[in-house]
Amino acid sequence: MKRVLGTIFFILYAIMAIFVTVLLLSYNNYNCSELGPYTFYIVKDDTMEPNYKLGDLLVIKSASDKNISEGDMLYFYDVISKDNYIVNYQKLMFKTQSSRHITYTVEDGSSYDSSYLIGKEDGSFVIHGLGGVLSVLESRWGYLFFVVIVSLLFFLQEVFELIMEVRHPENAEKENSDHPKAKTKKNVKSKTTTTSTKRTTTPKITKTEAETEKNQNDTGMM
Repeated sequence: MKRVLGTIFFILYAIMAIFVTVLLLSYNNYNCSELGPYTFYIVKDDTMEPNYKLGDLLVIKSASDKNISEGDMLYFYDVISKDNYIVNYQKLMFKTQSSRHITYTVEDGSSYDSSYLIGKEDGSFVIHGLGGVLSVLESRWGYLFFVVIVSLLFFLQEVFELIMEVRHPENAEKENSDHPKAKTKKNVKSKTTTTSTKRTTTPKITKTEAETEKNQNDTGMM
């Protein structure tokens, strides 16, 4: 039972570690992860309330201009400085096109170039609370402790168990024989052997019994 629980825990941990690593490797210029058509954004303040709260994870689906119309709720990158940005969530009032550039004017009067567009509300969703956990795992110290060090400990444990099996193979055989499945197979094999022995065994007649039976037959004939 402990081995099964350990295996399940290891699989879940491996999925988490791989997911976090992929998100970190998928950072764009705004430190947001992009996987396919989706952008992952962690709400870091209360500027998006009451729609979204601090610690929420927004999974925003990208949208092309031809699928955007007036009245749509859109997400934009709002760059405050070189290393400081937020995601703005606004209702589109109208859009203007000049040559190849498209400008979106939103409800609060701000205008955004199409290069700052992330996506629209349709097709996007939010996971409440997961952003706070993901923020810790993606931080330098969080990734070091919860991904790198824990993975190293798992690896060292596997190496240690492999060394112990090589140096003490009798312990590994004993452990396998004590496993419930091994016991079941052993019992089934034992029962099968016993049944086969019973079927193939024939009763033995001693010489004395044979002579007695012959005398009784001769007496009967007389």
